[in-house]
Amino acid sequence: MEMNKSFEIAKSWFVLAQILIILAGFSFTSAGISWSLATSNLNSGVNLVVDASTKSCDNICNLTAYQNLTGNVLSYYAEMTMGNLDLWKYLIDLGLLLTIFSILCWLRGKYLLHRI
Repeated sequence: MEMNKSFEIAKSWFVLAQILIILAGFSFTSAGISWSLATSNLNSGVNLVVDASTKSCDNICNLTAYQNLTGNVLSYYAEMTMGNLDLWKYLIDLGLLLTIFSILCWLRGKYLLHRI
C-alpha cells in the first residue's frame, strides 16, 4: 500500500513537469508572435517614411513638413515596437523559468521513483 502511494506521488511530479513544459511552449510561441509583430511594425514604419519622403522631395518647401511627419511616424512605430519587444522579453523569461521548474519537477519525480 505504501509503495503504491509513493508511486502515485512520483507520477504526480511527472505530470506537473509535463504541464509546466506545455505552458513553457505556449510562452515561447507567444514570444515568437510578439517578435514577428515587432519586425512587422518596423517594416511598415520604414515603408511609410520612404513613401512620405518621395512625395515631399518634389517640393523643397515641404522639408519641415517632411521632418515633422517623419518624426511623428517614427515615434509612433517606436512606441508600438518597444511594447512588443518588452512583451517578447517577458515571455522568453517566463518560458525559461517554466522550463527550469519543469526540469526540477521531473528530477524530483525521478528521485521519488528511484526511492521506491
